[in-house]
Amino acid sequence: MTGNNSETCLICNRKRAKRGLCAKHYERFRRAHQNLPVEIKLEFENQLVETGKLLPANYGGKLQDDEFAALAQKLVAESQEGGGNRRPVKPILPDQAQIAADIAEIEKQISKRPRNTTKRKAE
Repeated sequence: MTGNNSETCLICNRKRAKRGLCAKHYERFRRAHQNLPVEIKLEFENQLVETGKLLPANYGGKLQDDEFAALAQKLVAESQEGGGNRRPVKPILPDQAQIAADIAEIEKQISKRPRNTTKRKAE
């Protein structure tokens, strides 16, 4: 094991990408893992973790300042408390009915255009 700091791969000295491995070694791990029967995959990972060649899948736990997860949890909790009586959410995008009406109008205008039906003469 040549990687010796928290920024380098556990196998080589390249920059870490995932689970303590550089992109090259993670891809090799992923390919080997993917080709194993389901019943052996967990044992494969456990042995790599025990020998220091792979970090556990949940290494480091959750981010402390994960604003996305915090907001998602808040909205789920509010929806469960309120029994589904949430205030209406104003859409960010234009109303879908208006978009459909605009598309229909444009299609109507296109269909009214005269088409060039004359055939070109072969030269």
